[in-house]
Amino acid sequence: AIGTDTGGSVRIPASYCGVVGYKPTYGIIPISGIVENTYTKDTPGIFAKNVYQTAKVLDTIVGKDRSDPASMQAAGRDQYSIGGYTSKIEEQQTKEEIELVLIKNGLDGPTGERVVDRNRDTLKHLSSNGVNIREESIHHYDYGKAIKNTITHSENATHWRDGGAVYRRGGVISEKYQSEFTQRSHSLSSELNIHFKSRLLAGSYLVNSNGGKYYTKAQKARELLQKEFSDALGDADAIIMPTMPTTAPLLENCPPDYDYPRNTRHANIIRWPAISLPNGLIDGLPIGIQLMSDEFSDKKLLSVASTVYDLIE
Repeated sequence: AIGTDTGGSVRIPASYCGVVGYKPTYGIIPISGIVENTYTKDTPGIFAKNVYQTAKVLDTIVGKDRSDPASMQAAGRDQYSIGGYTSKIEEQQTKEEIELVLIKNGLDGPTGERVVDRNRDTLKHLSSNGVNIREESIHHYDYGKAIKNTITHSENATHWRDGGAVYRRGGVISEKYQSEFTQRSHSLSSELNIHFKSRLLAGSYLVNSNGGKYYTKAQKARELLQKEFSDALGDADAIIMPTMPTTAPLLENCPPDYDYPRNTRHANIIRWPAISLPNGLIDGLPIGIQLMSDEFSDKKLLSVASTVYDLIE
């Protein structure tokens, strides 16, 4: 199945449902035909039963589209590389060749004790099978929430304010989409729930106050966070941490401040590919473990994820 991942919206349900959820490098799958939410983070993603199936879908839908400036911009980067995902997995990278970096922040804060224990057990199992694992911390890890929300709310509010104008698409505009978006956003605005209304109001404030400086600072902070993750990754193949801090909570037991994208949002902020793999059950409910790697390293990440998936299945 196909979804969109702006802060974890593919990886989060994948973790809760015990399937694979993949968010590729920003821009390698065109966003053409998808209703925008946050145009500098929106990324089509893939749900699948296993990593090989994920790679087959990615091989099919990856590529550039002139109607989507994000995909054209990605295609102009020196590191740009697409295709060959299934063939890379078929090369079968050996366990001893893999080096992973545990980001310790992902085990802190609201992450449940049993989720931490399960992930620690998985890491021990990987290590005992020859996978090399070292640990690092990200200094500004907890700034991710403010960075992501500032960018998301600002861009979302702008999209609504301007009647669905698709600025990022280089003039490729659907008049029918814009007309219907404007009509429905006006007629149905009273039916929006309090959560979405609060996001639009916060975004409007961020856009209109101080000449948009908060948004500009958040975009600059993305670069800081990306450098810290790059430094932590070093020459390793991928970063590893829990996908979600808990198993899926009951709606009535979910607190308003439940920070569900705590470990998923960073991949969107820094535009890295990330994948959630099934990592067993806690009280009958699935949990996931997440791998991330640097931009345009999708082939390497899927190859590593395939080996890890086989080891923990």
